[in-house]
Amino acid sequence: MNQISSTAANSADVAARKRLQAESRRGLHPQLAALLPAILDRAFKGEL
Repeated sequence: MNQISSTAANSADVAARKRLQAESRRGLHPQLAALLPAILDRAFKGEL
């Protein structure tokens, strides 16, 4: 994969993650919603 494709793929991943975070926060317990960005960040980095 060349650098342009890789950058485009990373941008798409970031956009998808932001959408997922926004959608997932609706209806969640407020404390869980506050922790969700950190949880998803670790999950996407493969740390969970």
